[in-house]
Amino acid sequence: MKRIFIAQIPKPIRLLSLCKIVLLFVFWGNTIVWAQSLTNIGVQTVQPLVSLNKYFLRLRFHGDNLYISSYDNIYSVDVTAPTPHIETLYTANPRGPVYGQITPVIEGNFYIVNQSLRGEIVKVNATTNPVTATSLLTDVSDKSASLYGIALDKQRQMLYISVDDKLIKVNPNTQPPSRTTVISSGMRYGNALEVKGDYLYVLQPSKLSRINITSDTPTVTELATGLSGAAFGMAIDGNKVYISQQNRGNVLVYDLTQNSGTTQELVSGLSKPWGLAVKNGVLYIAEDTSEPYRRTTSSRISKFNLPTAAVSTESTSTPTISVGNFFNISEKIDVKAGDIYTIVNFKTQQEFIRYILPNDRRINTQNLTRGVIYFLRIGNAFSKKIVKQ
Repeated sequence: MKRIFIAQIPKPIRLLSLCKIVLLFVFWGNTIVWAQSLTNIGVQTVQPLVSLNKYFLRLRFHGDNLYISSYDNIYSVDVTAPTPHIETLYTANPRGPVYGQITPVIEGNFYIVNQSLRGEIVKVNATTNPVTATSLLTDVSDKSASLYGIALDKQRQMLYISVDDKLIKVNPNTQPPSRTTVISSGMRYGNALEVKGDYLYVLQPSKLSRINITSDTPTVTELATGLSGAAFGMAIDGNKVYISQQNRGNVLVYDLTQNSGTTQELVSGLSKPWGLAVKNGVLYIAEDTSEPYRRTTSSRISKFNLPTAAVSTESTSTPTISVGNFFNISEKIDVKAGDIYTIVNFKTQQEFIRYILPNDRRINTQNLTRGVIYFLRIGNAFSKKIVKQ
């Protein structure tokens, strides 16, 4: 039994089953259907959320609001709205274009990199109306084109910035902000930085590394090498690191618990993916859909339902529901036919099946092993432990 991934542009297509596929490319109108040999049967779609005639570069969540950086603005969209629409949050001009990341928000403030003549770090207060911005640092880099990655350690309230070939640490709470060199070389083109626990993760065009920022003598540990040379966006969710590769139109995933040094392809058929963000089991992807030969500029935010590997985050005290050969989803549950559901072995975390919810809202559980506990999830609306009787 095989699984299908569908990259859609922009009209959804549902494929119900497939007997056997090794590798297949099908062009249907302006939709690319891509399938790869995997282990289970199911359907996965990349769904468009919003689009605009601008370049979308970086993504960051603040609550349910997805912040999107462009060359000259930062936009905001409420992903939970029935009809999501884009609002301008902050206009960067005349400070300079926003190429770099948006840091996590702390006490209503976040930090960005403005690519002015010599590089500027800007503190943006999102609680004011209109949004206000103040300069935190200027003259950060002699080569502003090398100033991209910026991360905020919320626990210790420190900024980490990839500057030319170095990694520096900045304390934004001192006057003036203090700077310390953490790594003196090898950090060129640090496109994306993220802090998780005691580690800073650094994505460069061809590799993923991490640094223990609590160490007195920090060193760089390479986690995954051999990336495409155009790895750009990164998002960390639990023990998974998601990486976008612009030149290959795909997103990779790296498992922090494996230490394997290798990545796996999660989704393909994308249009020059840039920034990434994860919220409630959904991966959001900034795609460049511009057509240079037609001199058009356009981007979209797409969303992709992640495989349900985060079962361990659910409480083990969650009541277990006994099921027979079928499980009926109550009309009171806010799901609909066509939604993706997954069934995962609760103990091994192995995904058993991924499929679409039928019109009668009846899930076939005949092939589950008796006495084994599984986790059933339908989007973000329904998640329960079940056991086959």
